[in-house]
Amino acid sequence: MCQNTLKHMKVTIHPTALFRVPLFPLNATLEQSWEELKTAISLSSTEFYKNIKDIKADQLDTLTTAMQYTIWKYFNRAKYRATPYASFAGVGLCPIGKGDASSQLQIDGQQVLHSFIDWPYKEQIKITIDEIVDKDLKLFANSSYYKFQELIRYITHLDGEFQISELDWDEMLITILEICEHPIPYSTMVTALRDKNYVTEDIATLIEQMVELQLLLSSKHPNLIGEEYFNRINLQSENYPDKYIIAERKLISGHLDESLFKNLDELINLLHNLVPQTENEPLKQFINRLSQKFGEEEIPLMQALDPELGVGFDDLEESDHPDPLINKLIAKKNTGKTAETELKTTLLSALLNGQPNPDQIIQLDQLQSGTQSAKLPLPNTLSALLTIGDEYISVDSLGGNNANTLLGRFTLAGKKYTGLSRELAAIEQQANPEVLFFDIAYIAENNVDNISRRSVVYPMQVSLLNYDTTEQPLTLNDIMISAQRGWLILRSKKHNKRLIPRLATAYNYSRSDLSLFRLLCAMQNQGITANLALDLQAILPDAAFYPRLQFKNFILSPRKWKIVFKDLTNNHATPLIEESLKLQLEKLKVSRYFKAGFADQTLCFDREKSADLSAFLQYLRKQKSTYVEEALLPSSLVQDSQGKPYLGQYLLSLTHKEQIYRQTYVPAPHTDENCIQKNIPPGQDWLYFEIYTHPQRSNQVLTNHIQPLVDEYSALIKKWFFIRYNEYGQHIRLRIQLNDPTNAHYITAALTEGLKQEIQSGVVSEFLIKTYKREITRYGHAGIEAVESHFSKDSDYVTALLATNPSTNQLYQLCITLAQDIDKAGVLTSKDDEFTYVINKVSTYFNEEHQLEAADYKELNIAYKKFKAEPEIILTQAQQFLRQRFTQSFNQTIAGCQPAIKRRQLLGDLIHMHINRLSSTNQRSHEMIMYYFLTKELQREKAKQKNNFFDLPKTPVGVK
Repeated sequence: MCQNTLKHMKVTIHPTALFRVPLFPLNATLEQSWEELKTAISLSSTEFYKNIKDIKADQLDTLTTAMQYTIWKYFNRAKYRATPYASFAGVGLCPIGKGDASSQLQIDGQQVLHSFIDWPYKEQIKITIDEIVDKDLKLFANSSYYKFQELIRYITHLDGEFQISELDWDEMLITILEICEHPIPYSTMVTALRDKNYVTEDIATLIEQMVELQLLLSSKHPNLIGEEYFNRINLQSENYPDKYIIAERKLISGHLDESLFKNLDELINLLHNLVPQTENEPLKQFINRLSQKFGEEEIPLMQALDPELGVGFDDLEESDHPDPLINKLIAKKNTGKTAETELKTTLLSALLNGQPNPDQIIQLDQLQSGTQSAKLPLPNTLSALLTIGDEYISVDSLGGNNANTLLGRFTLAGKKYTGLSRELAAIEQQANPEVLFFDIAYIAENNVDNISRRSVVYPMQVSLLNYDTTEQPLTLNDIMISAQRGWLILRSKKHNKRLIPRLATAYNYSRSDLSLFRLLCAMQNQGITANLALDLQAILPDAAFYPRLQFKNFILSPRKWKIVFKDLTNNHATPLIEESLKLQLEKLKVSRYFKAGFADQTLCFDREKSADLSAFLQYLRKQKSTYVEEALLPSSLVQDSQGKPYLGQYLLSLTHKEQIYRQTYVPAPHTDENCIQKNIPPGQDWLYFEIYTHPQRSNQVLTNHIQPLVDEYSALIKKWFFIRYNEYGQHIRLRIQLNDPTNAHYITAALTEGLKQEIQSGVVSEFLIKTYKREITRYGHAGIEAVESHFSKDSDYVTALLATNPSTNQLYQLCITLAQDIDKAGVLTSKDDEFTYVINKVSTYFNEEHQLEAADYKELNIAYKKFKAEPEIILTQAQQFLRQRFTQSFNQTIAGCQPAIKRRQLLGDLIHMHINRLSSTNQRSHEMIMYYFLTKELQREKAKQKNNFFDLPKTPVGVK
């Protein structure tokens, strides 16, 4: 699915970087720049521009304090903030090469403005059926539609919100949608309908209704990706005064010196292992709920997201623990000393190592952390946004799931920008040939969507309620989804390949109310390490001061000071407050240049300029309190042709070509002949009971009630098995297959009578009869009956064992003996080391799940010694018979699994279910311990063989 790795993944810096520079150079003055600043304001804020358009530079002092502050902020932005916005900052491309005399960027002093009609104007575009017919516009289906009972359900966008709409199911409607699966001219659609023997006399009226209902989109509807929408429909720009602008700065000469970044790969490796990765909780819950409802079954994506047919982004439950070692491991797994808490402890220790010192620097490579958090590979492309000072490089952001997140929006600026983005997308695709990447086109917010407008970057895209200009769009009804081993897998039916979503824009998807979009976006980070940022304030909030966090010449987190407005006031008049502020900044040793604000709302201040201090005081008065941070102001790395220096930011794209995504096994389509009933309601041959009881009572229920029932009615029962489960509460799931379904009432009556006292006393809190939903997707149509038969033998064996109360270590003994018998049988493949490879891989997975550290392995090794000292269990003759029958069934079930590639998975599944039956609580932790002990046994055996030394044969499991 996705490779897990802790090895050093060496990244390469792409030879082309994107630079970002503000409108004005660092030595610009407001008076000299006033007219140009007014022009920039006119492009971004027409209302404020009306108030200042006639103001001359020598009249600025006559304006109100509020207006002067607003102008100061605009000028500050145009001088210090490189974040592209209208003409306030521009972008360009530059090469990265070996350092020489040209290792300095010289840019054009003038911007090139790429101007586009502002996105909100799309609301003024009218689309009529007459135009669709007369101009033979193309029609494209809203592919979110799916069948629900006798209804068509699909996604619509009304009054600024997404919702699920419904229509009565209509075959002609569905036929039209199928014909328009790809954009098709109106006339061609009509011809196709006639070829299918539909009457088309009133087809125009029907199409008009389908467009109004958002079931169909025409080629005049907006597209977010591809040829720019307003150009595509031939609108004249001069008729629409408001513009979306991408400002470009042409590079005249120079390049970035690659030696500046010589430590970047080492830094990324450190951060890869140090920075904890937070789970996306909604995604995790969705996977759990999908898995619980559908197992590993593959279902249509839209069905999975339907609130009735599928699941949603809801929360899930927790569990209990008794055993001391299990207790410790469970606590660690759920709430214990995670990589995040250890990192906090490490950083806190560094922070408190001595008195607070404004000159303190925490060196990243000197941090001692026992936890390596990197369990997942880096994405094939990621970004580093850097500010290069004269001595240091500030890491403004680092990571991401793909480099096009920050580059995609600039593809509208020209072919060279599009070419760079496509080159990076191709690196992802070439490194992962078994999967297909696709972009997501999402329209929702008129005032934000400008930054999401982009050229085609990835070869495939899915367009959510917007037109698609590609010839073969990826459609929602082509996408299948499944939960496999804790991973969410998308697959295209048409291409029969796994799909990996990408969003080639920096749009914050958490703003969306469309669960489909949020799900696809959340899946981008699945299976990779996307976050490499290390900000002290984010890790340890609310401190009064943060020292600099640094690695060699890279500043990861700048010095920060907390400034509180009320600490400056003391009922002083404004001049005294300004003096108090100046003294406070000096006392705290705040750097001369400092920044305040967040993201693209950052302002830069010079504490030696009274105008800047006055502006900061106004900012602080509004904010009440704020953090300020040191700012790097380089002197000469980027200059215009007149030698004026600019404060640049540099966006580097980092790549590697290792494969991180793999195709997953998809069961072959089954025919009606081998199709086995999946959902079996009460009244047919399978009975399914859920018996809710405390885990401490569950073994008693099994041995005192269920097994005697099975024995008494064995003539009526074909097979039976049980599973322990904790969804909605701890319970036993009991499944019984009858020789004759008409005898169901005997079994039901006997079971309820046998549990009568437990039900009345509350020991059994709930007793349910439910539909048995067989796990056909996991075990296959051909294999499900064999697995059910094996589970029956497993259940007979386990209940017989539990009746004699074996110790936990004795149960581990039996599991390990079982595994060794399976190894000897050679049922996986003919490879000698296949079994050991699988066991080691599964054991590593469980160790990582439990976040084991050195101290935990020490505990496990102590437990292993006790395990080795435990007397070997002596089975009764009946238990020995059931054990032999169970082992034989285990081997036969695996050997019969086809294709052979699925045997590894089946081995893990059957062991997992066996331990589930043996253990009343914390089955996964018991499974982890068993696998750990098993790997130790395999290592001992290998060592013996290597030294050509063999112990005397072990005493076999006894019979009495």
